[in-house]
Amino acid sequence: MRLFLHPDDGRLRLPWRLLVHGAAALLCGAGAAVPLAEGLTALHRRGLFWSGLSKEPYDLAINMLVGPLLTAGIVLATVLCTRRFDRREPHEIGLSAGGRWLGHWLFGAALGGVLQAAIFLVEYELGWARVASHPRLAHPEASLALCVGFSAAKAVCVGVYEEVVSRGYQLRNLAEGLYRRERSIRAALFAGTLLSSVLFAVLHVLSAPLSPLRVTGLVFDGILLASGYVLTGSLGVSIGLHSGWNFFQGAVFGFPVSGDLEPGSLVDLTQGGPEWFTGGSFGPEGGVAGILAALAGIAAITAWARARGGPSPLEAGRWPWRRGRGYTAGRSGK
Repeated sequence: MRLFLHPDDGRLRLPWRLLVHGAAALLCGAGAAVPLAEGLTALHRRGLFWSGLSKEPYDLAINMLVGPLLTAGIVLATVLCTRRFDRREPHEIGLSAGGRWLGHWLFGAALGGVLQAAIFLVEYELGWARVASHPRLAHPEASLALCVGFSAAKAVCVGVYEEVVSRGYQLRNLAEGLYRRERSIRAALFAGTLLSSVLFAVLHVLSAPLSPLRVTGLVFDGILLASGYVLTGSLGVSIGLHSGWNFFQGAVFGFPVSGDLEPGSLVDLTQGGPEWFTGGSFGPEGGVAGILAALAGIAAITAWARARGGPSPLEAGRWPWRRGRGYTAGRSGK
């Protein structure tokens, strides 16, 4: 049993906790969303549900309906794994409620929009972004309002479940697993941030042609998203930033989002310029533009966190590192 359980605290060892959490998140997310989606789609085909919608508008509308269920299932699985296997409370992985958390979220969402606007303006001024006089619609039978609404719902859902998984659970566990008495919390958090960001990048390029620059850009994006969590101890900034970044990138400015084009955008963009800078068909995170935006975002989050509350939890040695029962400091990763 020593292969599975840590002898000091009786918890599952780190690799098993990550595997169990991944399986639980997949099962809970799919278990909540797939039956509803399949059932309603069967009714739609028989003309008993949303019969006035053709295929493309229906696909957008049904995803807006089941997306929150998928998100809720993944969050629920993470909370259960946090309590059962990690012996922590949700606030220890950055999940909390209240005005302070909402303020973090609003700052992150606004920062995501500002960073995407900066990328767009730079490329526009350089003549690499040409804009039509009308919005873009991939499916003429779907209204712009439905397309933008779908993108907004998608951005919020993706921002929540990817940050809860990648930053709240994986980064938290990886950093703690790498911590030893002879290694500082700062070093453990840096290593956990880097490892979770590499995993984040790999998962995002599985469905797109692989290139070193795309992987590098996504790793920087992962570090950007992690910085909000590490510097505040809350997932609010990370979730808001992820959602704002994706929404403004795809639905407002018309960039691809990790290789995917949104069904509609307020700006009908035709992109030129060198792919190494713009990211080309993959989107800004696949080029130098995204890396520069990530560095600017990290600087902005650092300044904001200091202005809000003095030294960050990381700098003050106050990052939420509370142990569960029977927990021995410095031995969590074995």
